Amino acid sequence: MNRDPDPTRGQALLELRELALGSGASVKELDARPEIRQHLANKLKIKFEDIDGRAARVILVWVVERAKNREEPDEVKRYKQPCWWDAPLILGALLDPFSDAVPSHDERRRIANATVPIHRRWKDATSTALVRCVEGGNDGEDKDFTLQFLIHADNVLTDRRQPIDELRERLRILREPLPPEPRQPPIIAIPPLKTVVPKGYLPRPAYIDQLDQAITAATEEGSAHTVIIWGPGGYGKTELARYWAKRIASANRELNWYQINLRGFDAGGKDPIGPIEALTQLAAHLGVAASSIAHIEDDGIAAIEFRRLCDSYRPLLILDNAATAKQVAPLLPDGQSYFTVVTGRPPLRGLEATHSVESIGLKPMKLPEAVEMLKLNIPANRWESDEALERLAPFACGLPRALKSLASLVKYEYETPTQLARKLRDRRALDKVSEGDEDGNIRIIFSTSYEHLNDKQQRAYRLLSSRLGQGIDAYTVSLVAGVSIRAAERMVVDFEHVGLIDRTSGYRFDIHDLLREFSREQCSEDERREAISRMLAGYYGSTNYAFNMVNGGNPMIDHAYLLGWTGGSDAADWLGDDPGAIGPWFATERAALVDLTIRACAAEPPDEYAPKLAASLFYQLDTGNYLSDWEAVTTAGLAAVKKINDPGTHGFLLRNSARIRLVRVRDALDMLRISAISDKEKEALQESCLTGIEQFRASIKLLRDERALPGAFPTVMREIADVRLQLAQVHSETDVIAAAHTAYIEAEPLFEGKDNPIASLSVSFADVYILMDDDDKARERIDRALDWAIPAPGTYRHANIAGHGLIRRAKLLQRQGNVAGAASVLGDAVQAFRSRGDLWQAEARTLARMGQLPSSALDRQIALSCLHQAEEIFRDHKSVEAEIVRKWIVRRERA
Repeated sequence: MNRDPDPTRGQALLELRELALGSGASVKELDARPEIRQHLANKLKIKFEDIDGRAARVILVWVVERAKNREEPDEVKRYKQPCWWDAPLILGALLDPFSDAVPSHDERRRIANATVPIHRRWKDATSTALVRCVEGGNDGEDKDFTLQFLIHADNVLTDRRQPIDELRERLRILREPLPPEPRQPPIIAIPPLKTVVPKGYLPRPAYIDQLDQAITAATEEGSAHTVIIWGPGGYGKTELARYWAKRIASANRELNWYQINLRGFDAGGKDPIGPIEALTQLAAHLGVAASSIAHIEDDGIAAIEFRRLCDSYRPLLILDNAATAKQVAPLLPDGQSYFTVVTGRPPLRGLEATHSVESIGLKPMKLPEAVEMLKLNIPANRWESDEALERLAPFACGLPRALKSLASLVKYEYETPTQLARKLRDRRALDKVSEGDEDGNIRIIFSTSYEHLNDKQQRAYRLLSSRLGQGIDAYTVSLVAGVSIRAAERMVVDFEHVGLIDRTSGYRFDIHDLLREFSREQCSEDERREAISRMLAGYYGSTNYAFNMVNGGNPMIDHAYLLGWTGGSDAADWLGDDPGAIGPWFATERAALVDLTIRACAAEPPDEYAPKLAASLFYQLDTGNYLSDWEAVTTAGLAAVKKINDPGTHGFLLRNSARIRLVRVRDALDMLRISAISDKEKEALQESCLTGIEQFRASIKLLRDERALPGAFPTVMREIADVRLQLAQVHSETDVIAAAHTAYIEAEPLFEGKDNPIASLSVSFADVYILMDDDDKARERIDRALDWAIPAPGTYRHANIAGHGLIRRAKLLQRQGNVAGAASVLGDAVQAFRSRGDLWQAEARTLARMGQLPSSALDRQIALSCLHQAEEIFRDHKSVEAEIVRKWIVRRERA
């Protein structure tokens, strides 16, 4: 990514400056110049309709004032982020009732309304306070809350702090009643009914119209922003929501839709998911860096962050398969910022008391609709006649899922419509099922489909009920059925032909909840345990295989298992040969692997591979920043391993539990901060370190068991040293630092002859020597690490070691007063991190810290460029640290 200053942006800014200063464009002229308003709207990332001539004029004046404050106007060309990105400053100026730029009450309200959408995207404390000022607020605590943030808002009041009485007067002025504004036109385009219709799907106009009216009313009138689509299983709730969302998004390019599976009725799965897992799914859809949310352990905080992300991106959100109102309530919008469609079997009553909701209860298809759906899914040469389809359709009781199964049997020539109707009628009489019995008729249809499979296929299908119903592929089929992937692929085709699955892409498919319930009923407990055992052993092998692809030779890989494993070729087919594809592979499979592991660990007795899989998942969960899942599988694994005799796996899991603490402390120490770590936080970090050391020590005793991983002992000794270093960084007492030094001395011989770990250890040794004020030994260790990591200028054996080694070298130079030299070395560290592509966080933090160097060492414009690049990287990855860098930028600009 090119992070150099963009001269095109700078030129555009100068053009706007000249327009504002030179032409003296009036409000009317700007209203008549839509291209100027569109330019501003694009840069502000808000709707064109929100920028009228008055708002455009004030923003242009603001650009001019910012340009005037610079030493030379041409320097604007090198300004990384144009002024209009600085929404807190813009809104602060626009809302100031004492500013000449906003003389009238009505105009202030209009401009405020135009800029509130900009400001909602920032969601910092100042933003919240200012938006509350515009929108009004409650008396009491809310008013005091707003006043306090106004008083302390650095972005707005730094150079003009008014007494509290004056601030109260400002609030009073801002909250005066205003005349109603004219109704705004819809901002959502409603496309024709049959737009982007999936093959075989029949849109239901009445329900589509209700959804269209709901989103139109929401955008025009600020009414309900949540619609609940409810009804029994098989009624087509999810398909309706997905089709409608895709259709609306097709006509509104800036609107993205995402589906969050709440797993409320996923038969056999774990409990319905809570806000933390919902946040994980949303972050993956939005491209939010997993590290930005990895620290969240509380459902309440996760719900707040979920709504914050939705407020920022304003998606069209589908919360699918909700179980209860309590489950879904924390995820619903608490304002008017994003539109949500919730699907679930119950009507989720009670939400209307706390949220603005509208409810749509689905009913079965009527006979003409059902016949039309059969025609959409059956080739015309297989219909026989309209009358034949009219005789067949009623057996599905108007349920789209059952109609699809019937259509498949006819389409792939298992039955003709007449034969199938006769067979279902006879079966209905045999089972004494009435025409109106939905459950009974659906089971007859599913049974008929199931009976068209051979014995091996039936066994494989019912065994699949032991896994989550979404995202199943041929590899899972091969595991449960004990067949090759090629044979499994043929089974997937047959499952589709008899109407028992929904193919999504290639050999990947979903099994509807009703069909999973049906298949579970066909599966005995012994078969279910056999299927889980096969999947655990297969996934354990493939997880280690994937680990070895991206980090070959790592001592925590079960190399002995891989050597004797017969499933390696199938795993190779499944995973491919590109190490770079392992991250996306795991992101796709994560939910199913975690669910299977937790359920298998909870079984009585647990399968021997359940805790093994829980332990082996650590690498992907660690590097992917899925800390909540990592903690969940580790806790489940520890509970299970105590019930079986496996000391090595027990030690592995204890080590993982300790490593989770190490990762959390590391993140707390490394992240950018406005202020120093508080004493209370230091105490918590110290306690976590001490607990982690005890867990590591306990794991060592178990890992020495003959069945344990042979290379694990050195790794754990190194990790103990790392925790002791963290402890020294939290509390730099002499004895604590000495303990860290001793731990590294003990660990180093265990890696003799291994260049990579020795180089990594040398970087950590340098940290210890820096704490000990022994710069010579620190320099020696840094040189040792860098000599290996950077064999030639611009060439990196290990970019991460190179970057962190260079950061330590810069720290030494800065301690010696050579700040300019430190700045140069930090620039080299940025290049090292950038060379690998996935070390964006280290790159951004290094750039941010470069931008904080004294002006005597780094030119002001270069420092600002570094900060802007850091902010851009953090924003690209949706990291909360972007807000910290933004504050540093503001301070640097004012200096």
